[in-house]
Amino acid sequence: MATAEEHGFGPMFLTAQESGVESMIIGINPLAAASEKGRTDRTLPALGKASMENAVPLPKAAYPGKTVIFMGEDQSWETGHVSAGQLVMYVSNTVGDLQNGKLYAVKRKDNNQVETDIVKGQSYDVEFVEIPNAKNLTGAQINTTVNDLKAIRFSRVEDIDYRKGSAQNNREVYFTATGQSPDKINPQPGYTMWGRVYRVVLDNADPTKGKIEVIAEGDTNPGNDLINPDNLCVTENYVYIQEDGDSYYTAAKHDSYIWQYNIANKTYKPFLNMDHKRDDATWVSRFYQNTERRFGCWEFGAMVDISSVIGVPNTFLLNIHPHTWQKDKFVNPDGGGSTNKEGGQTVILTNVPR
Repeated sequence: MATAEEHGFGPMFLTAQESGVESMIIGINPLAAASEKGRTDRTLPALGKASMENAVPLPKAAYPGKTVIFMGEDQSWETGHVSAGQLVMYVSNTVGDLQNGKLYAVKRKDNNQVETDIVKGQSYDVEFVEIPNAKNLTGAQINTTVNDLKAIRFSRVEDIDYRKGSAQNNREVYFTATGQSPDKINPQPGYTMWGRVYRVVLDNADPTKGKIEVIAEGDTNPGNDLINPDNLCVTENYVYIQEDGDSYYTAAKHDSYIWQYNIANKTYKPFLNMDHKRDDATWVSRFYQNTERRFGCWEFGAMVDISSVIGVPNTFLLNIHPHTWQKDKFVNPDGGGSTNKEGGQTVILTNVPR
C-alpha cells in the first residue's frame, strides 16, 4: 500500500499477478467509488511483465524526488524461463509516475549469474542494469533480455521489504529466495534448495548501485536451519522471516518458523512456531481434513506492523495458512471461480520487538 505520507504518492494498492510470464502489476485506488469496480485499465506496463509476487515502493525519504519500486519474480528453473527468479527495480524521476520510468534487474559487476556463488559472510558489488524499452516488451522478451544482461538468477524471489526508520535505513532492502528442488531431496545446481534471505544496501545517491549479501542460509544445515523462507517483515532493528515449508522436503526437521534476525549483531533465531497438535484427535478432526501430517504442512503468510495504526506499540498482524484445514464452505469465497478449499486465519501478535 503506497501512501502520500510514506511514499510520496497514493493511496494506491499495488498488487502483483503471479500467473505466468506475461503477468503484470496492478494499481488500485482503495478509496475509489463503487463505479470503479470492474475496471481493466489499471495495469502498469512500465513495471514490467513476469510472474511477480509483489511490488514494494521505497519511502519517499530514501531518494527524494524519485519513486523507486522493487518487484520479485517467483520463477523457478524448471519452467524453462532462462532468467529464473529476478529482483527487479522500477525508477521514475517524478514522484508517483508509474508510467514513464525505467526498469532494471540486479546483476553482479563481475557478471556472475550463479546464485550459490554468493557466499554467506561476503559482500558483493551489484548494479541494477536497465531493461531497454521494458514497457513495450512481452514478458518472454524481458525474460530473455535480463539473462542477456547477466542478471543474477535467483531461486524464486517471493518477498521484499525495506528497513524502517531513517532514510539511510530505508535504502536497505531485504528479499527472500524461497528455494527449490527437482526431487525434494537434491538441490538444483546453482540455486538454493532450502532458501535464503538477502540484503541489498543501496548507494546513498544512486539506487542503481549497491552491495548484496546473504543474511540467512538454509543450505548449510539442511532441515534444521531455514526452510523455504517466504514472507518478510522488516522493522528498524529486526527482520522477521516467515517460512513456507510446504515444499515437503524429506529432510525437514521442524514445522514452519518465524525467525527473528537481529540486524545489529547479524544473528537469527526461531521466534515463533505453531503447535500442530497432530496427536490430539479432536484437533485433528477439525483441522486435518486431508492425510497430510508432514513438517511444514502449515505456513506463515504476511506479517505487518500495525502499531501506529491502532496506537498500541509492538503490535502486528499475522496471516496463517494451515493447508490441512479444508472445507467446502471455503470454496470460491469471492466469486472468482477458485476451487481451492483451504482455510486460514489472521491473528494479532503483541509485544513483538521492533
